[in-house]
Amino acid sequence: MDGQGNVLNPETGLPTGTKIGVSVVTKPQELVRDGKGVFHADDIAAADIRYSNATDNLQVRQGYLEGSNVDPTQVTVDLNAAYRAYEANQKIVQYYDSSLQKAVTEVGRV
Repeated sequence: MDGQGNVLNPETGLPTGTKIGVSVVTKPQELVRDGKGVFHADDIAAADIRYSNATDNLQVRQGYLEGSNVDPTQVTVDLNAAYRAYEANQKIVQYYDSSLQKAVTEVGRV
């Protein structure tokens, strides 16, 4: 396979006429999750899916692994911040609950 995605004949080294396509999705929020990392678009026009061309500067390389576009350190920091915010909100709800419980019990005595 060459860098443009053309499948080559292993004996002759010439293109077989088969090409591996690369799609570019400019609106990923329009994709629907099928599960296990598979997505599809209900409306291809809304997701703005197009096939890559020479101006996209994309290469298909055999034997390479695609890297993640997620920074694990930043995701961990964001997850911890969200967890702390959740805990704070949970404590506020517990405080209001105990205040209402106290108000109901004391009003009942009067």
